Amino acid sequence: MLNIQEKFMIAKKEMAEALVDREAEIDMLFTAVLAKTNLLLIGPPGTGKSLLLDSFMRLINGKKFSLLMTKFTTPEEVFGPISLKGLENDHYRRITTDRLPEAHVAFLDEIFKSNSAILNTLLKILNEGVFENDGVAHKVPLELCVAASNEKPDPETAKELGALFDRFLLRKVVTPVRKTKDLEKLLWQRDHNPKFSISISIEELTEARKLVSKVEWTKEAKECYLEIIKGLAKEGVCPGDRRKFRCIDVIQSWAWLNGKNQVTPDDFDIACYVLWDDFGEQERICANIILEKAKPLRMAVADMLLEFDEIVSDIDKSDSTSLTRANKKLESLIDKIEFMPANPKLEWLLAEIKKQKIEIKDAMTKLIVGKKK
Repeated sequence: MLNIQEKFMIAKKEMAEALVDREAEIDMLFTAVLAKTNLLLIGPPGTGKSLLLDSFMRLINGKKFSLLMTKFTTPEEVFGPISLKGLENDHYRRITTDRLPEAHVAFLDEIFKSNSAILNTLLKILNEGVFENDGVAHKVPLELCVAASNEKPDPETAKELGALFDRFLLRKVVTPVRKTKDLEKLLWQRDHNPKFSISISIEELTEARKLVSKVEWTKEAKECYLEIIKGLAKEGVCPGDRRKFRCIDVIQSWAWLNGKNQVTPDDFDIACYVLWDDFGEQERICANIILEKAKPLRMAVADMLLEFDEIVSDIDKSDSTSLTRANKKLESLIDKIEFMPANPKLEWLLAEIKKQKIEIKDAMTKLIVGKKK
């Protein structure tokens, strides 16, 4: 019998097999529901945003609510119509049956096109999980809200939407499929609806969150997280305190989703979608700083791969001086690799260096033989 962690990992894998080039979005979706937070996806029409959530809504056994929003969308469509019987008794009460206040999972498409009357009510639901009906605060069962938009907020309305934008802890730009292999799968695989072998109940989701809360942070991870926050501040990226605090839940959820029982700096990739305030430079700066602080080995490997490419590109096989210089540089690169922790990319690089040294030796032999002749 599968345990709850295995069920989440299987469901994530089955979604990724059907939805082409959407692994990152799927990762964020599952992480968001485990952290009990909200996800915002921004991208052009036809990039699978709706399919992503429709698939997830089939996986979770709970009440669903989905709506395409426009500037003409009314509060009744989102929160339910006013009770006429209630009005007869001087009560302004909404009938919330099959509407957002009773949903476990919600998808709000084109959210930035909705009007202020709806947005203001959404803020309380998304942030506090509370819906006020006839002056009485009701706790909503909402486990996950995913919003989508075909475009980023207009600069003129960005300030007005700032509070709503902040309610989505995880945010990502979705781009069309580009890689040839993925394009072939997209074009010739006729059915992109995931075939789930399992389902996840609301009770199992609650149990999963309890397990996530037991994932401990290593001392190294705690120190690294603080360094990232400080590094971002130096670059002028200062996410709010709530965002920094809630990011801890996101990272824990991500670690658990990957089968781990403790958080290490290797689990910080997901924070690239959390620790910034606005799209643009901040998103790139955030990713760079997290990579620098949490993934120093990855950066070192990238630097050595670049160094190897530069050495090879500068080789002139008709010049013995160039060959000798390149050989010395490759020897120096081997020395660096020997001091690094084991890594598949470094093993590949070491093999490539050895091949290159053999080619240099053969080129030197040819030059020597040529001179003798």
